[in-house]
Amino acid sequence: MATRQPVFDIQHTIAWPNGRRVLLSINGSPIFDTQGEIEAVAFAIEDITERKQAEIKLHHLNRELRALSNCNQALMKASDEQELLNEICSIICEQAGYLLAWVGYAMNDDAKSIKPVAWAGAGSDYIANVKLSWSEDVEHGRGPAGMVIRSGESIYVEDFKDSALMTPWRHGALEHGYHSGIALPLKNANGQPFGALLIYSGEKNAINPDEIRLLEELAGDMAYGITNLRSRAEINRATEALATSEHLQHLLLDTLTQQVVYKDLDSHYIACNRTFAGGLGMAPEELIGKSDFEIYPHELAERYRADDLAVMKSGETIQIEEPYEAGGQKFWINTVKTPMRDATGKVTGVLGIFWDVTKQRRAVQELEQSRGSLAEAQRLAKLGSWELNLVTGKLTWSDEVYEIFEIDKMEFGASYEAFLNAIHPEDHEKVNLAYSNSLKNREPYDIVHRLLMKDGRIKYVNERCETDFDESGKPLRSTGTVQDITEMREVEEQLRQAQKMEAVGTLVGGIAHDFNNKLAAITGNLYLAQHGVDPRSEIAARLQSVEALSFEAANMVKQLLTFARKGKVEQKPMALVPFIKETAKLNSVAIPENIHLSMSYCENPLLITGDITQLQQLFLNLLTNARDALEGVDQARIDLSLQHYEPDSDFIERHPEAANVIAFACMRISDNGHGIAPEHLEQLFDPFFTTKEVGKGTGLGLAMVYGIVQSHHGVIEVESTPEQGSCFSIYLPLRSDTTTVLPTDQQQEVVNGDGETILLADDDENVLQTFADVLTSINYRVLTANEGHTALEIYRQHRDEIHLAILDIIMPKLTGPEVAQQIREIAPEAKLFFATGYDKELDHLGITDNIEVLDKPYNLAKVSRSIRQILERQSS
Repeated sequence: MATRQPVFDIQHTIAWPNGRRVLLSINGSPIFDTQGEIEAVAFAIEDITERKQAEIKLHHLNRELRALSNCNQALMKASDEQELLNEICSIICEQAGYLLAWVGYAMNDDAKSIKPVAWAGAGSDYIANVKLSWSEDVEHGRGPAGMVIRSGESIYVEDFKDSALMTPWRHGALEHGYHSGIALPLKNANGQPFGALLIYSGEKNAINPDEIRLLEELAGDMAYGITNLRSRAEINRATEALATSEHLQHLLLDTLTQQVVYKDLDSHYIACNRTFAGGLGMAPEELIGKSDFEIYPHELAERYRADDLAVMKSGETIQIEEPYEAGGQKFWINTVKTPMRDATGKVTGVLGIFWDVTKQRRAVQELEQSRGSLAEAQRLAKLGSWELNLVTGKLTWSDEVYEIFEIDKMEFGASYEAFLNAIHPEDHEKVNLAYSNSLKNREPYDIVHRLLMKDGRIKYVNERCETDFDESGKPLRSTGTVQDITEMREVEEQLRQAQKMEAVGTLVGGIAHDFNNKLAAITGNLYLAQHGVDPRSEIAARLQSVEALSFEAANMVKQLLTFARKGKVEQKPMALVPFIKETAKLNSVAIPENIHLSMSYCENPLLITGDITQLQQLFLNLLTNARDALEGVDQARIDLSLQHYEPDSDFIERHPEAANVIAFACMRISDNGHGIAPEHLEQLFDPFFTTKEVGKGTGLGLAMVYGIVQSHHGVIEVESTPEQGSCFSIYLPLRSDTTTVLPTDQQQEVVNGDGETILLADDDENVLQTFADVLTSINYRVLTANEGHTALEIYRQHRDEIHLAILDIIMPKLTGPEVAQQIREIAPEAKLFFATGYDKELDHLGITDNIEVLDKPYNLAKVSRSIRQILERQSS
């Protein structure tokens, strides 16, 4: 009071009689009389509730804005989805002041569960134990997280204690100090929720509407960042997938006379064949990564880019015929562009096929003066013309149109309705709509549609039309062309099939070496174990069973490599009829008694060049497929026939690659089972495609059949009608000579050694020690080395003692072929074997030396005989 300052200055919360709570600022100051004595005290009382709330609101908004800004910075720098989620959750808690932030993704499992993928803040263990779902049918799916994912709308819970939405989780939330919270949807580019961001506060009603809007903006930015990262990852995966098939693509593309290119979503060249690059005076690799703007004039490049965008946007194939100038000459180029898709059906780029049609166009112009020449040119180009008189309704076709449609002139009604009846029923509406819009808009139309032949075959044609109108706008005459593009589409399908085969081959080839090495160690130990037990005992029988299964596993890998054209094929002259008779007899035990199996064979032995193991696998796969198709069928039957077949013109037209084959061995396996749906026929030979229930098929059986037929330069055809049955026809080229090789007895005895010394080199310790023990057990002295340098050093020290060296092809430091080369420099007469778990390693290393290769796992009977043969051979 002596300083005459206020007595006190405080803030105090009170409750009015109506229950409203207010915050008051109370200031007390003394009043002095003329003598300086305190006469009274003056109090100033102010309601500062709204001002304080505004300060708190402003503080919260500044906090949210700062967090939003930092989250956006994190989004700009993000390269990994998990790191992004963790960082944003941390920013929300550390900078926005919330107790807990976490992200949950909607899973597409049966329970429709929500999986927490990132979290930060106090009591994170709460998330680890929480049970959540986005299904409306369960209690833990009717909370904020589940509702947000279902509705795509934010949900704010002011007080966990009173909200029914929090019933299943209320106790745990309150125990951790969470009293209010908000759930925000995370949506993909199509606006569909794929998860939720949840934020919890330690106070009731802690989030105001302005904060909610900022948090919704943060969730939207976060979802965009996640979607963007996934898109980038998808692009990277697509690029890697294309790279793995590059070699095979080039091999196939370079055999085509058409110009073929692949472009990515930005119309940059991914790949092209040499025909296309050569036309530009460049090598294919020089074009990779370039765009049309770096190759063609700007106006032309703009047109090409527009075509690419139209194909990728519509997802439909287009065909374009346009002029092109080069070297002062004008050419016409026919272009087919079709969208490229990944395994999920997403468009990843454009496949273009180009060929010069200048001669055809010039011919069309010249043939206006000569109907006979016109018909010939149309036949060569598979391009027919037609004219529809819209006054009389009469439709006129050129001869080639009748050829394409395979309709007799006398059977055709010569009207627009008759034309519609000749095309595929499913394309009626599409074609009719295109023509109607053409008349309505007075514009030409250009479409691709299907024709359904009488025998069930489907052709693809490109149809073009222009219409003449009178002065009043009335249509008078429509003229158009039809071009058969079936073969062109088949080339595209062959390219896609080759890509799938290459992908599976790469996968299996990657594991073949290590897998067969393991089997080599297993079978070696089994051989040693069998010699330590009574051969009549149950243990011996079980060991023999395991050994047989091990070799079956190795054979399975071999078959997978074969169907993907990654494995070694051992084809020899053989008689197919006696071989199939014996194979059918052995496998008929797998056919249930309720299925009637009939077999018919021609008298001709049908001499072919074939791989016995592969053809056994082919027959077994087709027989098993027929058996499975007969499940639940009354009077079930399987018919097997093997006949001599000479291809006719229809067969050659379907399979031009067989044009030079004089005769085939035709094997047919048919059943009266459930048949195959038409929509599944095109995918029938795709790897891993199956229509069987889970656990009843791998999707590899028919893919193996396709690969085996291809490796034998044969042809496979399938006919099937739902609920009537299927027929698989295999055509294998016949030999012109009479030399045959009959199957040899597989049960050969092991041949013992005479105490010779063998150098054995293998970097797999299990294989090395096991095979060394096996060789020792059959009377050989063995020196071992676990890598190339060691093997070479041992050979130098013991060259006079070593009779034979067995070298693993793939070893560290020095490979088997490199060791062999240096051994031959020391001792040119040295006797050598290579050993491998994957025979394609020889091709990769460029090995041309005529050194026998032992396949892993080792067939000891075969290997022991090979060793004796080389040891007993006189040195040259």
